[in-house]
Parts: sequence; structure tokens; C-alpha cells
Amino acid sequence: MLLIAFTANRNRRSAGTACAEAPAYLRTLGLITYPLYLTHNVLGAAIIRALVDAGLDATSAVWVALGMLVLVCWFICAKIEPAIRSALMQSLPYFGKLPQRRPAARRPALARGLRLPLPVPAKVNVAAS
Repeated sequence: MLLIAFTANRNRRSAGTACAEAPAYLRTLGLITYPLYLTHNVLGAAIIRALVDAGLDATSAVWVALGMLVLVCWFICAKIEPAIRSALMQSLPYFGKLPQRRPAARRPALARGLRLPLPVPAKVNVAAS
């Protein structure tokens, strides 16, 4: 707790001296960390396995796989995430709006239900023993 408090106090004092915007490469590296976290286990293992099976030694395969993963995660960060984000932002306003309910006679047959009779409550007498 003391370390967190010390760091927060130090950051507060140096906030005026640091530049307002981080360099673009640091922002990009920060943005690819989550896709890298999500994909490193499955994709990384598959890439390493394919490279080792192709005859590359394990150490080189790990470094090549890391480079390939960074490129794949950059592509996810730069191309796929913005497309999904814009599609979600365009569709989110429609989630709160429900269509107007039609009268029962104008609804399709499947939407009317099975039209089973409502259950009748039954009186049960329990004899005390």
C-alpha cells in the first residue's frame, strides 16, 4: 500500500513536467498488448510448432513467432478492432428501441402462443393428523 501511495504521489508531482501525449509507437505498443494477451497461447504455439516442424531450432522459432504475433496483433489493433467498434457504435442506439407491439389478431400464428387454457387454481384440504 505504501508503494502504491508513493507512486501515486510521485506521479501527481511529475504530471506537469511530463509531455501530454506519449509517442505514437508507445501508444501502438500499448494497444497491441490485449490482442497479444488473447492470441499468444494459441497462435504462438501453432506458429512455433509449424516453424519447428519446418526445421527451425526452438529459440529461433520463438523469436520469429513473437515477431509474427506482434504483426498479427498490430493488424487486429489497427484494422479489425476499429471496424468492430464502429459497427457496435452504429448499432448500440437501436438496442433500447423495441418495435411497436401488434394487436393479437394481426400477429403471426407462432407469436400468439399455443392458446392453452389458463390453469385453474385447485383447493387442497390437508387433513391434520
